[in-house]
Amino acid sequence: MSIIAYLLYAMSFGIATLVLMRSCAEKSPIMLSKGLVVSLIMAVVGAIMMLAGAAVANGLTFGIDNIDNLVFVGLNVVVALRILFQVFRNQIGDHSFDISRWGTVCALAVASSINVFVIGLGIGFKAVWQDEVYKILIPTFLLVFLASYFAIMFGRQKVQMKSRRWMMIAVLFILIATLQGALR
Repeated sequence: MSIIAYLLYAMSFGIATLVLMRSCAEKSPIMLSKGLVVSLIMAVVGAIMMLAGAAVANGLTFGIDNIDNLVFVGLNVVVALRILFQVFRNQIGDHSFDISRWGTVCALAVASSINVFVIGLGIGFKAVWQDEVYKILIPTFLLVFLASYFAIMFGRQKVQMKSRRWMMIAVLFILIATLQGALR
C-alpha cells in the first residue's frame, strides 16, 4: 500500500475524532492544558488500536492474495457503511460526553477507536505490517492528536459545524484508500 492510502486513512480517523471531540467540548468545555492530555490519550489509544488490529490480522492471514484482498476490502466497506448508517440516522454530532472526567475520556478513546481497529485488521491482511507499520502509525497518531486538540479548542465556540458533511468526507477517504490498496 502507498503512503497516500495511509494518509487518507489517517485523515478519516482525524475527521471522525474532530467531529466527536467538538461536540464533547461544546458540552463540557475544559482547560486547554487538560485538552492537550485528552488529545494525547485519544491519539495513543488510536495508534495502539491500529497496531493491535494489524497484529491480529497478521496472525490470521490466509496467505492467498485474493482472499486476503477480499477480506481487506470487506472490512473497509463495513467501516464505511457503519459510518454512513450513523450519518443517515442523524446520529453524527448527537453524542456528546463529559470529557472533564478521566474515566469518560478513556472509555471514549477506546470506543472511538473501534473503526481504527477494524481498518487495522484490514491493513494487516493486505500489508506486511512489520515493514509498513510506521507508515500508518505516525500519521494516525499525529492527525488524531491534532484533530482532537483543535476540536477541543474550537468546541468552546458556539459556531455550527456541519458534522454530516465532514463524516461523508471521511467515508470518501476510506473508500478511496480501499480502492487504492485493493488495486496494488
